[in-house]
Amino acid sequence: MRRVVIGDATLYHGDCLDVLDALRRSRTLKADIVVTSPPYNHLQHGAGGGKFEGSKAVAKWHNGYADKMPEAEYQQWLVNRLQRARSVTQGVVWVNHKVRHRQGQAIHPLHFLRGPAFPLYCEVIWNRGGSMALNSKRFATSHEGIWGFGKPHYWNDQMNGRMSVWNVNYEIDPGHPCVTPAKIIEPLIVASCPHRGIVLDPFCGTARVGRVALRTGRRFIWIEKDKKTFDNAVDSLRALL
Repeated sequence: MRRVVIGDATLYHGDCLDVLDALRRSRTLKADIVVTSPPYNHLQHGAGGGKFEGSKAVAKWHNGYADKMPEAEYQQWLVNRLQRARSVTQGVVWVNHKVRHRQGQAIHPLHFLRGPAFPLYCEVIWNRGGSMALNSKRFATSHEGIWGFGKPHYWNDQMNGRMSVWNVNYEIDPGHPCVTPAKIIEPLIVASCPHRGIVLDPFCGTARVGRVALRTGRRFIWIEKDKKTFDNAVDSLRALL
């Protein structure tokens, strides 16, 4: 596990389960919120929903993640990591995910992110303004969800009037086939993390959450398993500062 500190950012290279366990044992620091978009397990073989299998764009970034796990194993993998994230967070855990289809059946994230470990506080529907599933013999999925688990210890009442359906067009990033736009990330941070509070992202990816946290005056903790992705995030942060 490698640790890099740059200004208000602390970056960890390693499996987020190991890093989160270490943070939990240390008891020295708790994040205010989690904002994350975990891998979706899109590359699963023989599942009827692995439409990204063989994609060169996806192959560049999914290494080290759970995108080829059997579905039951993937669900437990994700539950374990999000439970650990909750254990080191004093506020709400925001998770961006989507309904996926396996063998003709829809799998909603709330089918397995449920129970006492995942008390649902808030739901946001992200209308992406387009779809990648235009020939799947069902209405083309053009939305994703952002679910808040737990209870915020801070809330910005100026955000109370914001509606729960957000119309934000999807974005294309050559380094990642499924990025979360800053316009989705920023309201989550501004609403539920105090100024100078700590935002945690256990699946760093292209580090968009961290950049938004920095720009809005928050501190942040990034965790990333893939070495190349981690190094790119470190370089981009140093260039930003």
